[in-house]
Amino acid sequence: MQLNELAKGVSRIPESHREAVLNIIEHKIEHDMKEVINEIKLQNQKFDGMKNEIKIVYWVIGIAMTILLVIIALKK
Repeated sequence: MQLNELAKGVSRIPESHREAVLNIIEHKIEHDMKEVINEIKLQNQKFDGMKNEIKIVYWVIGIAMTILLVIIALKK
C-alpha cells in the first residue's frame, strides 16, 4: 500500500478512532522493520563466515602452489 493511499484511508476514519489506528499501523511497521534488521544482521554474519572460509581456501591454494613450485625447482 502506498503512503498516499494510507493517508486517504485514515482520513475516512472517525477522529476518535484515528489515533488508535495510526498507533496500530506504527507498531506494525516498527515490528516489521525490526524483523528486516535482524535478517540483515543474520545475512551479514553468514557473509562474514564466508569471507573467512574464502581466506582459508586462498591460503591453502597458496601453500599448495608453493609446495609444488619447491618440488619442481628441486627436481631440476
